[in-house]
Amino acid sequence: MLWPSVHAAIDVYQRRRSSSADHYELIWRLIHICECVAITLASAAITRIRDIGGAPDYLKLRERCYGVTWNSTEGALEKSLGALDGSIDKWIEILQHIATFSIDGSKFLTGLQTFLVGPSNNQETHSVDLSPLARAWARACDVPPSVTAGKVSVREVIQAVNTFRNRFAHVPFPYDQVQDIYRELEACIFKIFEIPPTAANDESPLSGCFALKGSVLRGSGHYKTPENWTNPEHETFAWGKQAELETWHARPFVFLDRMMRPYMLSRLKNEAGSWEYIRFLAEANAVYSLSDPDLLKLLPRPAESDYPKHTDDDEQPAAVGHEAQQKETLPPQPPAPKKKDVTNRDDAFAAVKERNFEPAIEFFKKETEQRPHYHSGWQRLGFAQREYGVDLMETDQEKAEDLLRESIKSFARATGHADPQYAAEAYYNRSKSHWRLGRLTQDQLQMKDAIRDADDAAQRFYDHRFVSWSEFLKENLR
Repeated sequence: MLWPSVHAAIDVYQRRRSSSADHYELIWRLIHICECVAITLASAAITRIRDIGGAPDYLKLRERCYGVTWNSTEGALEKSLGALDGSIDKWIEILQHIATFSIDGSKFLTGLQTFLVGPSNNQETHSVDLSPLARAWARACDVPPSVTAGKVSVREVIQAVNTFRNRFAHVPFPYDQVQDIYRELEACIFKIFEIPPTAANDESPLSGCFALKGSVLRGSGHYKTPENWTNPEHETFAWGKQAELETWHARPFVFLDRMMRPYMLSRLKNEAGSWEYIRFLAEANAVYSLSDPDLLKLLPRPAESDYPKHTDDDEQPAAVGHEAQQKETLPPQPPAPKKKDVTNRDDAFAAVKERNFEPAIEFFKKETEQRPHYHSGWQRLGFAQREYGVDLMETDQEKAEDLLRESIKSFARATGHADPQYAAEAYYNRSKSHWRLGRLTQDQLQMKDAIRDADDAAQRFYDHRFVSWSEFLKENLR
């Protein structure tokens, strides 16, 4: 009853376990099951949202696919690793976003959201206890603070397994602890398939079909075509009971070869439209390369035209976090000389990009004075104030301290943003201001405030940057 890709990953694991494979290998096979679940569910959700016309949500998902974000402080797009670069973190981040969307018109999406976070009236039935895994893990190496040793939602399980994967890949785990870890990891992952409705049920988001023309694949093989079936010309997702069957286009995320073997999209190798697909059955032909530029039209890369530079809508993002994260690691720079007056927002963006902060700060101050509830404006002002303070830390500590304190106030005004993602961005940025100020003044209270705001950001909205920043502070400041 499972999606063909998920069934394949489980089938490989069970075959290797019955062949008495080493526990180390079996752990990786279990990780592959979890990653396959994340990629399959994210792929189905992205295409379903595309199909029902959720444009704002679809744009956010395309951003995670390509690793592209809009920096409204500089009015430009920024690139980082995306799901189509092979980043499993981004596939998981896509699921985290989908869990928070307000979506109507699809029982599959509603069921997926309930599966990921549980029903609001009874989350106990949709939880998995991570305590046994955390205890076994802790006997081998440290468990990051982001992993909760207790009952958590499915989306937190998927994230925890990925965090474990990163540790397991880079830390030489003691061999005598691997068996216990394997057993607890197996119990944890297979508990996901018992979340109601169970994976054997047509209404479970883990259960579905891939279809092409007259063929319908489910689980390990072909499945009878539903009544009134119209043969799709291209790869299609099909989900739900026959009387309420939902079908939607699956390209470019699913590829079925001439023998109807199912592959899932893993990477976009280049901008010319060279795609890489993987088959979770782990045979000799597990990777398939396809050159098809037309598929780019089905999943367009976000462009500047998707983000109006000038808007009076306070719901536009002030996504300055990625840029801030990059510059936190750079040594302080002397302030750039003032080149020209700033008379509009484009000038202010350019001035910030050139680290010519004084005229940009004056512009953003005037903007927030005129519009005191413009949260994105406060975000931009706080960012400019903080970065100017960073540049002055070695040459004018008194002014640097004043600027950092002002940035904290500005970010506080930005935390009221209506969109939880951008409210969390404000907490994240205010945390960095507290951290900078604490380092400058040696004030431990500022460091505590930095940890508090980092935790708030990570809890309000899932973003890998928020989680990694929170972990960094907890590991280095306590």
